[in-house]
Amino acid sequence: MIANLSPNHNHIEENLSTLEWASKASKIQMRPKSNVDHSLSDLQKTIDQLKSELDDKDKIIREKDIKISQLKFENSHLKSLTASRNSMNNSESTNFKSNNQQMFNMNIVPHSLS
Repeated sequence: MIANLSPNHNHIEENLSTLEWASKASKIQMRPKSNVDHSLSDLQKTIDQLKSELDDKDKIIREKDIKISQLKFENSHLKSLTASRNSMNNSESTNFKSNNQQMFNMNIVPHSLS
């Protein structure tokens, strides 16, 4: 360690402080140690586990995609049924109105109106 000191006697307090700090810093001992000590087999096990988890997630996604496709098909089928039912109801309503108009024109009052 290198400590820079001033040769000027006016800076003696700063020099003492620097020397005290340098003394304390020089007593610090570092013992570097590796935090991670994995063997190749441990890493391979981790990779295999992660691949397995990924495969499981992919399977779930595929199942949900199939379910979504089924629901879309069912939805379109129900829409077509609803549309055909609505057109039948409109047709029946038009026929009912037409029949009522004809009966009214002939001065026949249906039971539902009397």
